[in-house]
Amino acid sequence: MGGVFRPRSERSSGARRSLTAALSVVAMMVTGLPAMAVLSATPAAAAAGDPDHVNTTIEGCNNNGTITLPNGSGQFICPDADYTTGNLGKGWNELDLVPYRVTFATGSSAPSTQTYTLAIAADYNSGGHIGYDVISVPVLNTALSSTTGCTLVTTGPQSVTTDASTIYRKLTITQARSTTCVYDYYMRLALGAHSYPGSSLHGYLLNQNLTSSGIGQQDIPIPVKEILPQSLSKDMSATQGSSFAWNVTKVPSQASVSFDDTCAAGTVRSTSVGITV
Repeated sequence: MGGVFRPRSERSSGARRSLTAALSVVAMMVTGLPAMAVLSATPAAAAAGDPDHVNTTIEGCNNNGTITLPNGSGQFICPDADYTTGNLGKGWNELDLVPYRVTFATGSSAPSTQTYTLAIAADYNSGGHIGYDVISVPVLNTALSSTTGCTLVTTGPQSVTTDASTIYRKLTITQARSTTCVYDYYMRLALGAHSYPGSSLHGYLLNQNLTSSGIGQQDIPIPVKEILPQSLSKDMSATQGSSFAWNVTKVPSQASVSFDDTCAAGTVRSTSVGITV
């Protein structure tokens, strides 16, 4: 607790550390990389803790086929009344950007200010079928959030678990006591999502260790069998009035071909001519 145990073989004196750092700088200079990359490669700061007395909620946009996206402001955000913690409806298609929303609310028992980390996530791969394949960077919804006390400190890169089952982004948030912080984001339904096994895909909220411990089982289903696969079809016709005159012409590569006495022995009696139509 409070640190990382290292075996004796990994412990080093100050002189050894200095020598290692110097050798690393030389190595980086040889490879042409900035030496500062080594000097700045100090151990990362300790990760933020888990939420402390934070009520968390994840919602998705319930689309019955009447939702128009992006909205009038060019955002993939649905009307507030269309967000739900339940099934997301039958109006979605592959490659759609499905709006999601997470809400973090702290009460009077929470720390005055805290910084915590958790993850927004979704089903990614099952049996070779891809469900969601993109998670956007969340944006604070200023209309629904407290006027102060909400800061999205960092947004981790879009990542996939080692077993390829889950796609996620980790969020580190600083939040004051007795505040509500609402963040909007979207996730994309992949090509082939309609074949994802099971009754539905899920978007969900996880702790920073990518489990539901301390967060609760919060997932949003979307009906897989109702997701329409991408398709492309095109019918077209063309007409031209009969008054238009069409011409087909042919042009030889040379206007004339001459031969010597064709009765003489050894005379060439054939030659090549190119015709372009």
